[in-house]
Amino acid sequence: MKKIKTKKILDSGKLYNTKTYLKYMDEISKQSIPIKVAKENEKIAIDPALQIHVLNAYKKPKNNNQSSIALKVSYKRLDFLLMSDVDQEQEKRIVEKYHVRSEILKVPHHGSNTSSSMSLLQAVHPQVAIITYSKTNNYGHPVNRVIQNLNKIRTEIYSTAVFGNIIIQTAGDDYYIFPQKSPTDGISEKVS
Repeated sequence: MKKIKTKKILDSGKLYNTKTYLKYMDEISKQSIPIKVAKENEKIAIDPALQIHVLNAYKKPKNNNQSSIALKVSYKRLDFLLMSDVDQEQEKRIVEKYHVRSEILKVPHHGSNTSSSMSLLQAVHPQVAIITYSKTNNYGHPVNRVIQNLNKIRTEIYSTAVFGNIIIQTAGDDYYIFPQKSPTDGISEKVS
């Protein structure tokens, strides 16, 4: 919010007692940014050409990850499934309740052991999977099972650990992926 002009925030509505959450709320207050609490199955109106459907949101007694907002964003013929940190229980419910087939998948919970079931990956059948994690994370993200399953369904994988920020540009039919860096950045080659 300090770097990107934010007009409105879609929040899960779950309250936390962490320093990070307090900083988040403080910045919202300083900038007077309006907050909207997401409701499952709600359609978010931003632009008539863009469809945003809330597939998961906070509801008691969900834990922090289970309370993550999951969205399906559609623009013309292109669909993005943004799964936040939901776990396999939410994945199963989302697959049973909604049409999730999408070209682009933001992999749930950084590819952790608690997420990214094969049944979800098969239902979505993404062309591209984006996994957000740091090379130096202490959680072991992503786990081998997730990578193996994405490879089994022949999905192209982009990770923020390798490519940095990833930008996808589209006019609604085809899309282009612009990674911040190349996988070979920082690797020196021996020239003979």
